[in-house]
Amino acid sequence: MKIKYRIIWFEDDKSWLKSAMPLVERNLKDKGFEPVIESQDSAKKITSQLWQKINKSDLIVMDLNLNKGLKGNKIILQIRNNSVLTE
Repeated sequence: MKIKYRIIWFEDDKSWLKSAMPLVERNLKDKGFEPVIESQDSAKKITSQLWQKINKSDLIVMDLNLNKGLKGNKIILQIRNNSVLTE
């Protein structure tokens, strides 16, 4: 049984995400993990459903230049202000 490694990935460039995600998945699988990656293309506000995903994540990947909704640095600030210390 492999350990699940949950990632929430904020990225609005779908073509870049499509090319980068397989590399991340492959690296995690090579290390014995089962990657569970969910992408978000924007966040106008952090909803309770999104908070649940953030709180369960082992890693948060953030595009600082999101085109819609909150910018990446604002999302990071909200996450840190709510004492979420996920990498």
